[in-house]
Amino acid sequence: MKYLGGIFGAILMILVIAAMCQAAPFLVCDPYPVDQQITNFTGTIDGQNFSTPYSLHSSGQAIVYDINSLSDGVHQFTELKAVNIRGESTPVNFTVPAKASALSGMGFAP
Repeated sequence: MKYLGGIFGAILMILVIAAMCQAAPFLVCDPYPVDQQITNFTGTIDGQNFSTPYSLHSSGQAIVYDINSLSDGVHQFTELKAVNIRGESTPVNFTVPAKASALSGMGFAP
């Protein structure tokens, strides 16, 4: 019986680690009401058109774009729009900032 708790703990830890490994940074927005029937988001990233299906992140926010696939550096999203059967929303723009630079000047302080 004593080992049962250890097994459940190990299983729980494996599930938590697996969930963390799948986590990626996403560009998100507030979710749309169901009656608006959003089907996808469209826009351009660095001048290239994209379209992503409407889906919800575990936080409850709508996923606009998975930014994990972007290279390091600053990226410009332009003309971001939500789309439904009646058309597109008013466009907005968004800038993905570059990652922080590597640490430098490492040492010990007295």
